Amino acid sequence: MQSPRLSAALEAVSLAARATLAVRHGQVPMDMQTKDDKSPVTVADYAAQAVVVITLQKRLAEPLHMLGEEDAAQLRENAALRASVLAAARIALANPALTEAELVAAVDAGAHASADTSGNHWTLDPIDGTKGFLRGGQYAVCLAWIEKGEVVLGVLGCPAMAAAGDPVAVSPVGSFYAAVKGQGAWGFAANETLAQARRLHLPAWNGQSVRVAESVEAEHSAHGEQAKVMAQLGVPTTSVRLDSQCKYAVVASGRADAYLRFPTKPDRRECIWDHATGVLLVDEAGGQTSDARGAKLDFGHGKRLEKNYGIIACAAGLQGKLKI
Repeated sequence: MQSPRLSAALEAVSLAARATLAVRHGQVPMDMQTKDDKSPVTVADYAAQAVVVITLQKRLAEPLHMLGEEDAAQLRENAALRASVLAAARIALANPALTEAELVAAVDAGAHASADTSGNHWTLDPIDGTKGFLRGGQYAVCLAWIEKGEVVLGVLGCPAMAAAGDPVAVSPVGSFYAAVKGQGAWGFAANETLAQARRLHLPAWNGQSVRVAESVEAEHSAHGEQAKVMAQLGVPTTSVRLDSQCKYAVVASGRADAYLRFPTKPDRRECIWDHATGVLLVDEAGGQTSDARGAKLDFGHGKRLEKNYGIIACAAGLQGKLKI
């Protein structure tokens, strides 16, 4: 499974996770800002994006094309925020010489506005589940490589979720997941290496019961619509609620049977950085993914899944039973 691009992605996500933990553990102030869309962004979001960009640029001899979630506009305007982000990035990279100019340039290099989406590119969510991060729950660093609309490589860092057991419980030892199209998916604890990783296998649905991974935030998915679909199965249903693409890792590792994300508004379209890595993990673990109407997910239309309505990721045998 190893390749220069995968190796670089694993290192980038691992170092970005280190930046987020520096903020969570109080080494750097937890400064939160509000973006134009009213969503939160923290020191850790900016630092993680900068660290991923710097690492990929260092490790790969190719131009960086990336659709990342953040841009550096607020960093340019807020000196205190910029200083905190710089401190977190320096800790993660073990580079006390990193400058503010280099930091800002790195964040902007990962901004979707400057990315070339016509061919192959990275997509990054430096912290997926920022609200979970803020409340001390689960969150993820999500990096994927897309070729002509198809996710072919993904790395997911879950700094507070153990590689096995209860996924909601916050663990002092997090976990990492990696997938390559056609080669499988693997998971390993943060104190292990890829060489110690275990192949992920999502068993086919047993037809007896369903455990669903759900979003914590009500605005992220139509829980009422989901409940109707699940009721139609006619089997006992339980749920596990946690933030971020950690839910995909929970499904891919067999700790849940399905993750559903039904739109709360008819015109809502998902951002690709919120799903690309997770979708590949489930597919390569032997599961099935589609939109809520059963259509193949198409990541080739800019920053959103413009051709798709919602998300289904589940064990084989369930997909046809969960469509809207």
